[in-house]
Amino acid sequence: MKNGEEQSEMSGDSWSLRWDPRRWREGLLSLCVQYAFYSGILVYIPSVVLAYKHEMWGVVWLDTVAMMLVASLFVFRRLAFRIRAFGFLLVLYALTIGMLVWVLPVSGVFMMGYSVFATLLMGRKAGYVAIFFNFLGMMAVGAWVAMGRMPLGNGLVPPTVEWVVITANYMIINSLIVIAIGAVINTLEKAWLSEQRALDDAEESERRFSQIARNIQEVFYIQDAKTGGLVYASPLFSTLWGQEFSKIGSWEDLMRLIHPEDAERVGLGLEERKRGHSNELEFRIGAGNNAVWVRDRGYPVMEADELVRVVGTMREFTEQKHLQEELFKTQRLESIGNLASGIAHDLNNVLSPILMSVDVLKSRVKDPELKGTLAALESSAKRGAGLIRQILGLGKGASGAKVSISPAKVVDDVRKIVQETFPRDVELVWDVQGDVWNVMGDEVHLQQIVMNFLVNARDAVSGKGTIQLTMRNAREAGGDFVELHVKDDGHGIPEDLHEKIFEPFFSTKGVGKGTGLGLSTTYSIVRQMGGEIELKSKPGEGALFSVRFPATRELALTSSDDLHTGLRGRGELILLVDDDEQIVTVTKGVLEEFGYRVITAKNGAEGVSKFAMNRDALALVVSDMNMPVMNGPAMIRAIKALKADVKVIGVTGLRDDETRPEECHRFLNKPFSSQLLLANIRELIDESLRETPGDLNTLPSRISSDELDVMTRSRKILVVEDELILGELTSQTLRKAGHKVTWVKNGQAALEEIDSGEFDVVISDIHLPQLNGAELFEAVREKRPDLKFIFTTGDHKLPESLRSYVGKGVAAMYKPFTVNDLKSTIFRVLEN
Repeated sequence: MKNGEEQSEMSGDSWSLRWDPRRWREGLLSLCVQYAFYSGILVYIPSVVLAYKHEMWGVVWLDTVAMMLVASLFVFRRLAFRIRAFGFLLVLYALTIGMLVWVLPVSGVFMMGYSVFATLLMGRKAGYVAIFFNFLGMMAVGAWVAMGRMPLGNGLVPPTVEWVVITANYMIINSLIVIAIGAVINTLEKAWLSEQRALDDAEESERRFSQIARNIQEVFYIQDAKTGGLVYASPLFSTLWGQEFSKIGSWEDLMRLIHPEDAERVGLGLEERKRGHSNELEFRIGAGNNAVWVRDRGYPVMEADELVRVVGTMREFTEQKHLQEELFKTQRLESIGNLASGIAHDLNNVLSPILMSVDVLKSRVKDPELKGTLAALESSAKRGAGLIRQILGLGKGASGAKVSISPAKVVDDVRKIVQETFPRDVELVWDVQGDVWNVMGDEVHLQQIVMNFLVNARDAVSGKGTIQLTMRNAREAGGDFVELHVKDDGHGIPEDLHEKIFEPFFSTKGVGKGTGLGLSTTYSIVRQMGGEIELKSKPGEGALFSVRFPATRELALTSSDDLHTGLRGRGELILLVDDDEQIVTVTKGVLEEFGYRVITAKNGAEGVSKFAMNRDALALVVSDMNMPVMNGPAMIRAIKALKADVKVIGVTGLRDDETRPEECHRFLNKPFSSQLLLANIRELIDESLRETPGDLNTLPSRISSDELDVMTRSRKILVVEDELILGELTSQTLRKAGHKVTWVKNGQAALEEIDSGEFDVVISDIHLPQLNGAELFEAVREKRPDLKFIFTTGDHKLPESLRSYVGKGVAAMYKPFTVNDLKSTIFRVLEN
């Protein structure tokens, strides 16, 4: 409203807005009533006294009634305007008639005044009605004059003629005055109503704009282009900027509220607007953690090719900005993951032969110094593999397998590294409890946790200070835990950064001094291990990182020279498919050394071809997943179509969930140890033997050879073998173990020995002259159902007639077999 009035005053129309007919008429009526009341008091008493003396009782009655009515109008001012106006006009008309009857010469003034007041107070139509009543009054007086009841005239003309002339002139003059006043008032009213409607429309428009401005989630503003001061801003401005828009009187006032890091960029954007260009700016208001992000769109307003104002909108998007930053972080992590996936295969292919070669060499080397070198080499290869897994896990969310590990051993390994690499001025204090419980996790990951804490502590003390590592067992109501604490006396971390310190890519070390991935990786690993992490720090008081891991009673895995015991093959044929020549060479050597026969292929297509030629003899397939010509998954589907029950071990240098086909029975991530490969091969082959009658039905025994001799000593054993060397060696071995052995070279001789003597176990080849192994078993089964049979074969198959008896006092062994395999099988068949 105020803006509208100012605009009207500028255009010279302020008189029409200030002239309100309703208020003007109300004021006129109040003035007339007050004047009538006060003047009536002065006139009433003399008029009544004078009328009383002359016995003019009509005047007395008229004055009294009029005075009472005026007094009522004066007292009851809150009555409706029309009632009060009608009452006042009634008094005026009564006095006019009285004057017309009793004081004819001055009656014209009252009559004229009555019609004028009626027009002024109630409009042009009321004035016309008043003229009509005046005319009626004049007609009534004219009738009295004609009847001689009212003296009139000067004697020059008859009274009736004089009255007609007077009435005609009066009515013409009265009508002209009323019409003129009515026309003026009507014009003023129309002008006022037009202005009022325009004003009402402006007020309604302003009300609607105000509603929009108050309820939309954006700030609308108008800015002076010369000074930069805000002419107008919607109510949300004060909430967003922290002060009223009226306090922004210049460009400088505006720039003082913008975040210092954004000020230069915003200043350039505002300069562009001053040149008449619209643009969009994103900046922060305020500083520190309380700063809010704003998106400002500004549009220049030109008049006569001159910039006069800038209008625009602002919207806060702090939450969206944070989400956008998180998205960028996620994309960066994904990029790292994609990069890691791209190089992981090649790096793991490099590490695989190293790790497997070390595993083999450890069993051959006796020199303690060389064993230490091999242990260091193995540890470095495992750490390299762990780092690759860690980066893959950071980028793709993968988590390694959890096994029982010794945190004390991990800390001891890290201690050896940091004592050689940290500055001498950094004092390292190690306080590790002697019997720290084990935890479930990945040893390399736990190493990384400890290393990250120690490296951050080293940077915090700036090369000189004290770092203390403490590890303790903690038993609470919620269970058993292992606590790790790393404390430094460095510069500390402000409390407002505690929540951000574990976010990816957030670093307090400055540009180029930190990646921001160390603590975020640590946090991720701790959560994967089921632990909790806590930070306590204040500026100048150092930092304390505390981690709690759930403890486990499982024994930690250890490496020793006899880990390969019981993992030897028995001459099974394995297809090895990999495009990396070094991996093929080392893996083939390991498998052959442990009693397996191996055929190799360089890609999936060659693998399918060699599988087709040897499918009946093959016990298992080991295949890489990423190869040229035909990849691993395609090759596996092809060989499964040839032989559905073939066992497959898949290997990859990438994450297993990226390349693992469903057809794989086991899956290994490169690099892997020879022990892990041999264990998986042995378990799958033995599993296949249990599933398919006629193959070995038990896993190889981990019982020592001497223990087997004690448990199986003094048994009567019949050896049936047509191969002279094998028969002689088998017989001598069993005799040395304390058994009574009889050796024959064919099935007919064996049948005769069984008929004539008592034996506990028969060890028979399948392919024998005169009477084969299966025929021998059929001939003996009805006579001696309790006699135990062990069948040996070089083609990995048993006749159909024997398969149903495996596990029921019958076992089988593949050639070649070890002494320990032979003793284990005898023990187990006797147990059955």
